[in-house]
Order: sequence, then structure tokens, then C-alpha cells
Amino acid sequence: MIKRKNAHILILLFLAVLSQAVPVLGGDDYITDSDGIWVYALHSNEAVLESVTVTLYGETIIPHIIDGYTVTGIGFAAFEAQSEITALVFPDSLRDIGDNAFYACAGLTSVTLPKGITRIGANPFGFCDALMFIRVSEGNTMYTDHNGILYNVDGTLLIAYPAGLACHYDVLYGTERIGPYAFEGCLGLTGVILPQSIREIGEYAFYSCLALNIINIPQGVTIINGHTFGQCVSLEKVILPVSVTEIGGCAFYNCESLSDIVLPNHLSKIGFYAFYGCESLTSLTIPDEVTAIGEYAFCGCVHLESLIIPPGVREIGENAFLDCPSLTLTVAENSFAAEYALAHDIPTVFFEHIGDL
Repeated sequence: MIKRKNAHILILLFLAVLSQAVPVLGGDDYITDSDGIWVYALHSNEAVLESVTVTLYGETIIPHIIDGYTVTGIGFAAFEAQSEITALVFPDSLRDIGDNAFYACAGLTSVTLPKGITRIGANPFGFCDALMFIRVSEGNTMYTDHNGILYNVDGTLLIAYPAGLACHYDVLYGTERIGPYAFEGCLGLTGVILPQSIREIGEYAFYSCLALNIINIPQGVTIINGHTFGQCVSLEKVILPVSVTEIGGCAFYNCESLSDIVLPNHLSKIGFYAFYGCESLTSLTIPDEVTAIGEYAFCGCVHLESLIIPPGVREIGENAFLDCPSLTLTVAENSFAAEYALAHDIPTVFFEHIGDL
């Protein structure tokens, strides 16, 4: 009886030790490593870090090996809001950094990417308020940096601008695209010069750049994508080229200082919430080729007094002019805009001919 009891105790002790020495399988096939710190998933017998179980401090070394598996990737938002990290040391084995991997790591000041990186997801260092530079190790075939600003290797795509830089920036000539989220949360960015080579500006590219006060969009850009300048509360003047045909949803959302913008002649669509909360707008002319104005497009433009809408507009979304107490619409008699204004009790005046616009 005593021997059986002792044997039972030994088995329990063995299982307790074993539970501390082997990885623990979690939900969605996530595994916590034997040290109880790193949470990872296996892909083709390689480890992708998905999160950590503790708060990390100071210079953080991303391991090369976890539980015998080589670390080749960092997953979506894996280190989000680890605000005590000040610097990162990546293993040479790392190839992939996922979307939002280090989002809101407020204490992070520097990053040096290894030469083996082949993919960087969207917004990997967004709202890293102290980040001063992003370096790329020599020999990387996909990415490079120019004075600490991250580009693709041929310089045609600007990927990420460090949020801690408080200055004016001239984008490199030859750059064709500003990537999604590239300048998001760059609170100290006071101005940016976009070269004439630019053809595309990604969504959220300048979102919440609180000090930015003027932007000149180069000829060749055709769409102002969704949320591109949202929450740029100091933005006063926007110069749009004639090539722009669409303003996306929330493009100038809550740009409360915006007072100077002229919509280009070939514009055809204004997206939902496009100018929501643009409190400083007082008048605007919708170009003749516009056919659709999205819901809440001008909601909260409390000082907007005059908006000229051409007869070609066939769609106006719900609450497009909500909370515009001073607004009078100038419309064509019997037009869709006139009917919309009547249905929503918005004051109107009529023009007789297209030439009156």
C-alpha cells in the first residue's frame, strides 16, 4: 500500500515537472513556450511569434530558436502596446513581420531590420511615438532605408516614416506610392513635400498627423483613399490636382481646421463621411461630373453656408448634411438634389443654367 502511494506521488511530481518543461498548446493551435513567455504558432515546422505573456522592458531580443523551432515570423499585433520596449534585436532567421506587429509600442526608439526580411505587413510601427529611425541591414534584397525612413529596395514605395520625427519631410523623387499607414500617427510632422512621381497614396497614409497644416497632391493621383487625412486637425489647405476622380470614405474626416479646398473638375464621387466634422468649411462647389455624395459626407460642417450641387448628382446618402445649421444648397430646379433638400428641410436656392455654377 505504501509502495503504491509513493509511486502515485512520483507520477504526480513527474507530470508537474513535465508541464514546466514542454510547450503548452493553446487555442487556435497557439503554443506557449517552455519558459512561459513566448506564444507562437507552427507553420511548415517554423515558429511565428503571436504574442508574449509578460511585459517586456528595454532592449528586447527576439529569440532565434523557441522550443527547438526556428523563429521566422512575427504575427499580427504580436507586440502591440508593449510600451516599455525601447529597442528591438531581431534574429537573422526572421523573414516576415505581420500587420501592426509593434503597434503603439510607445517607448520604442530604434529598429534595425535583418537582411533576411522579405515581407513587412501594413502599419508595423504605427503610433510608436518615440521611434526615431528604422534601419535596414546591408544586403537586404527587398527593403532599404533613407536616413531612417523605410522604403522598398528600389525606392518607389515609402512604407513607414518613424512617428517620433518632428520635422518637415521631402519624399524622395522617384517615389510612386505612399503606402497605407505610412505616416499614421506622426504627431510632429509639420509638412511634407510629395514629388511629381507620386501616383498613389494609400489609405490612412497621413491619418492623425496632428501638426500637418497643408498638403499639395501631385498630378497623376486619381483617388484620395479612405481615411487618408482623417483626424488631421491642423490641416488648413489641401491642393487637389485635376486628375483626382474620387474622394474616398472618411478621407478628410474631422479635419476641423480645413477651410481651403477646391474640388477638381473631373471628380465623380464623394465618399461616405468624406468631410465629416470639417468645421471650418464655409462654402464649396461640387463639380459637374459628380454623380454621388455618400452618407454623412458633410455631416457636422457647422459653418458650411453654401454648397452648389450640379444636376448630374443622382445619389445623396442619408444624413449627408446633418448638423449643418447654416447651410443653403444651390441646386437645379426639379433635380435630385432639389428633391433631397425638400425631403430633408434644407434651405435651397435655384440656378437656371449649368453656366450659373
